[in-house]
Amino acid sequence: MLPKIDDNLRFRALEVKGLEDSVLLKVKNLKKYFPVRGGILSKLIGYVQAVDEISFDIKEGETLGLVGESGCGKTTTGRTITRLLEPTAGEVDFEGENVFKLNKEELRKARRNICFSHCPKEWSD
Repeated sequence: MLPKIDDNLRFRALEVKGLEDSVLLKVKNLKKYFPVRGGILSKLIGYVQAVDEISFDIKEGETLGLVGESGCGKTTTGRTITRLLEPTAGEVDFEGENVFKLNKEELRKARRNICFSHCPKEWSD
């Protein structure tokens, strides 16, 4: 089970455990856009591009740290990789399987091995 998300802490690292000497997590052109609505009828007026074409690989034993200003998409990246948020576009492969094509049971099992954590801002000083 994923740890409880505390929005008061900064997204600091994504840690993955799995196969030895191979790419465990491959993120390619990940996008997450949120619709912006306005007016009396809540008409779509645009999108907030929270995550826009992020790509990276993580191998056995590696840790990836995402560091940036508040609101730059660090938490949204982690939530989208684990499908707590559905992606707008892109691919995420975990241990060779496309995370975005997993059914609920397969996704639940995969989430046991994919973890992102928040660290207090003071830890980065």
